[in-house]
Amino acid sequence: MLLTLDIGNSNIKLALFEKEKQISFARFETKQDNYKSLIMSFIFKAGLRADDIKGVMVASVVPEVYAQIKEGLVSIIDSNKIHEIKGTNDYGITLGDENAEVVGADLIALCAYAYSKYHRDIIAISFGTCSVLCHVTKDGVFKHCIIAPGFYKLAEAIFGSAAQLEAFNLEKLDHFAGINTKEALNIGIYDGYLGMIEHLLQGMISELEGKPYVVASGGAGKLIVPYLSSIDEYEPDMITNALNHLYRRLKND
Repeated sequence: MLLTLDIGNSNIKLALFEKEKQISFARFETKQDNYKSLIMSFIFKAGLRADDIKGVMVASVVPEVYAQIKEGLVSIIDSNKIHEIKGTNDYGITLGDENAEVVGADLIALCAYAYSKYHRDIIAISFGTCSVLCHVTKDGVFKHCIIAPGFYKLAEAIFGSAAQLEAFNLEKLDHFAGINTKEALNIGIYDGYLGMIEHLLQGMISELEGKPYVVASGGAGKLIVPYLSSIDEYEPDMITNALNHLYRRLKND
């Protein structure tokens, strides 16, 4: 059984895999009081014990949080079973010297998985805390990247806090001329974000040779992808699946 952890700025996503089959999945806020208890509870709720876990694959963009998580992990799982995505490892794509140390582990996993799946010129989009557009060439070279505000972070910038945002029902309207404050905010946030992503995506595509295959991932994508015709495929938890894929590649499974 494989345990995967995708540690982001806002959320931690845990999953359990039996080969290609995902057994369990859960999402938690990144800030927690006791990471060991969180992980143990997740494993137990799946009807498993710590010694059922034969491997752990981690993608983290928050080093200080991962340090705490790893401290808890090694107390219940052999440290030799724990593997972290790093830019210096071989995952089937080439990062180049200028990218190897700076590309986030989640993006490495996303791009490596997408490229292994399609083996063609691709743009992989992550709709997370930030919106990230990555280009991988048909030869498997991580070539270009754009980092922009995430959908929810953009909205929070207007509302001032996540709590205030939760109290407001963000929705896509079918018109642009708002007649009240609620409509004005919905149009500005929703359509403004869509316009930004479409502009950045088309701008990147215009500077490439040919039309890349565009894939997207991330929870916010479910609110965005239906309105972007340029996206060819959406897989909400692509990074979680990527971690399973890369672990199996590591183990030649």
